Amino acid sequence: MVVNEVNKDKDAYLYINQAGFDWNIGPIKWTLAGSYYNWDNLEATKWLHKAEYKGGGGNTFIIDKAGEFQYAYDYNLWEAISFVRFKLGVLPAKLIFDYIVNSADDVPSDQDTAYYLGFELGKTKHKGDWSIAYKYARIKKDAVIASMNDQDFYGANRKGHKIKLRYMLFDHLRFAAAYFNTEPVDDWDPASPTFKNNKTREEEDRIQADFIFKF
Repeated sequence: MVVNEVNKDKDAYLYINQAGFDWNIGPIKWTLAGSYYNWDNLEATKWLHKAEYKGGGGNTFIIDKAGEFQYAYDYNLWEAISFVRFKLGVLPAKLIFDYIVNSADDVPSDQDTAYYLGFELGKTKHKGDWSIAYKYARIKKDAVIASMNDQDFYGANRKGHKIKLRYMLFDHLRFAAAYFNTEPVDDWDPASPTFKNNKTREEEDRIQADFIFKF
């Protein structure tokens, strides 16, 4: 896919390769999949790195010869993800594990990995249905492109918890609430060009609520 089209320079691209398998083991369905994400020509992607710089987000930046902010590293990501689906009584349940490592050259080994694990229980299709979901994520500084990652976790260099509840008030009206507790994995570097934006993103507790109408 084209990430950013540039008139006078090479476009930035994202190449994705994926493969996976499903196994049915009695009442249990197990999915195991792998992906490789190759971000190419990121220096031409002003939308990505400018958005990342203005919002902080955790990635490592440098200033190039033209005085422009640029990513310090490339992002060539290997991902392994697994889902296990089963019934807990009458309720559908799912266990989730996701692991990513940035294999690009020169990325420090203490900054190149991310993972999350969690579960989902229940469903929300009809009046009275409910569900609960939980995840813990730990996203190191240069494991992913932060401005394209979960912004409720503030991109990268972030760890924490998310709990989400859903309840069907009526067949076409769903209430949802989520609680986030997040904090940096590592302290922000005062020498970083993005320090002024990142330093405000310390430990945070956040609650979000939604009413969703289905037509």
